[in-house]
Order: sequence, then structure tokens, then C-alpha cells
Amino acid sequence: MRTGTVIDLFGGVRGTAFAALSAVLLAVLIVVLVLHRITKAELAGCKAMSATYQSTQQANGRTIDDLRGRLANIVQDHEADRRRSADAAKELVAEKEQIERNLAAKQAELEELYARSPSARTWSVTGVDRDVLDRLPRPR
Repeated sequence: MRTGTVIDLFGGVRGTAFAALSAVLLAVLIVVLVLHRITKAELAGCKAMSATYQSTQQANGRTIDDLRGRLANIVQDHEADRRRSADAAKELVAEKEQIERNLAAKQAELEELYARSPSARTWSVTGVDRDVLDRLPRPR
């Protein structure tokens, strides 16, 4: 054997093979450790993003619940307004019908009066002379 060769430095072929294998395994271990740290950092980032997402989803859920509650209140108010409007419309229709009945009754009274007194009909058509109206006492 020649002195000073690399194989001799490692104690022969077996020693050199062991040293080479150890160097490869050490390189692989370093790569695995680097990848592990990178993966760990990515995992921490994913966890942070997941926490942010969950927090946002909870806030969105609260907002949706709040908006649903507000919408329900608006619907209730709208329904109450609609009921009040319908009731007011019914009252107006009833009042209109009552006015029409009263008007029809007054017209019937006048027709009766006119039937009994032809001069009343003539007076209603011709009207009252202005001089007569001017001589009537005025309310104070």
C-alpha cells in the first residue's frame, strides 16, 4: 500500500466507504433538518392563517346574525305599517260609505220636501236673492 492515499487515510476501503456513507447521510440529515424547519415555519403560517380564517368566519357569523335580526325587525315594522295602512283604508272606506249614505238620505229628504212643496224646488233652483242674504244677521 502506498502511504498518503485517501483510502489509507480512512483506514482502507471499508473505512473510506464508511466515511463516504457517513458524509452522504450527514448531508441527507442536514437537508431533512432544513426541510423540517421550513415545514415547521409553513405549518405555523398555516395555523396562523387558519386562526385568522376562523376568527373572520366567527365575525361574519355574528354579522349575519345581527343583519338577520335587523331584517326581522324591519319586516315586523313593515308588517305593522301594512296592517295599520289596511286598517286605515278600511276606516276610510267605511267613512266614505257612511258619507254616501248620509248624502243619499239628505237627497231623499230634499226630494220629499220638493215633492210636498213645489215652491221649495223652485227656490232651490233659482237660489236666494242677494238682497235677502245681505239683510240676514251675520254671526259674530
